[in-house]
Amino acid sequence: KCRLLRDEHPHAAMQDGTPACDEFVPVPSFVAVAPVLYAGLNGCDLAGYNHGGFDVKVLRKEFSRCNISWQPGRLVDGFRMAQRVNPRNLSWFVETYVEAADRAEFKAHDALHDARQTMKGLLGFFMRHPDFPRDVQRLHDMFFVEPRDASSLDPDGRLTWRNGECIVNFGKKHK
Repeated sequence: KCRLLRDEHPHAAMQDGTPACDEFVPVPSFVAVAPVLYAGLNGCDLAGYNHGGFDVKVLRKEFSRCNISWQPGRLVDGFRMAQRVNPRNLSWFVETYVEAADRAEFKAHDALHDARQTMKGLLGFFMRHPDFPRDVQRLHDMFFVEPRDASSLDPDGRLTWRNGECIVNFGKKHK
């Protein structure tokens, strides 16, 4: 089957809208695949890199547009783990990722490849940090169960109490 997107395909459609390429198959809409995705993802534990802060929210929103109430299971997030080890510098996780991942096989915009590379990065992280919990429940609780920190005012710890004052707890300017 043709792998080009409709807008990129030089022979996507003739004047009447019929595909000009015999192998061209349009990508289905989210609403068309939502029931199958829901069946496969609802309640599943998910591991990734910054997926708790982005991907999960996007999926939740897309499912809600289809009138589906989706909830992931527990989350293991390499981004948050790296922040815990070195809050101001993600180079440690990136180095671990590069060491563990095969850069010669880099494939842009390939979800399965990204998932495999993220798994390699997570495994490298655990090898470098034997003190980190190894079970999904403890990792999930560490970063996604409120309150993460008694002094936090929000679930992500971006606003916190320090010396009786509410402060912004992220970014370069918060100092």
